[in-house]
Amino acid sequence: MQLVNAVLRIDAVVTEGEVLHYRGRILFGGQEVPYAVPAEVVQRHPARWLRGFLLRQGRGVLHFAPGVSGLVEIALKFQEPALG
Repeated sequence: MQLVNAVLRIDAVVTEGEVLHYRGRILFGGQEVPYAVPAEVVQRHPARWLRGFLLRQGRGVLHFAPGVSGLVEIALKFQEPALG
């Protein structure tokens, strides 16, 4: 059973003024969906953010197992983001 049916990639961590942003892509349904958002938005509830973002982009419904956590940490371990 999958914990989540998408892959979060954080390609860059950028500071804009005093705000930290993540830029990257979500691998979902065989496609790459780019994003750029304040890091705090993603860190607060990553799975909920992913679901809402993909729905707003018209890409589909993200499914995730109850209690899934650590998505940001997993993304950062799989790929070291560029700093900018």
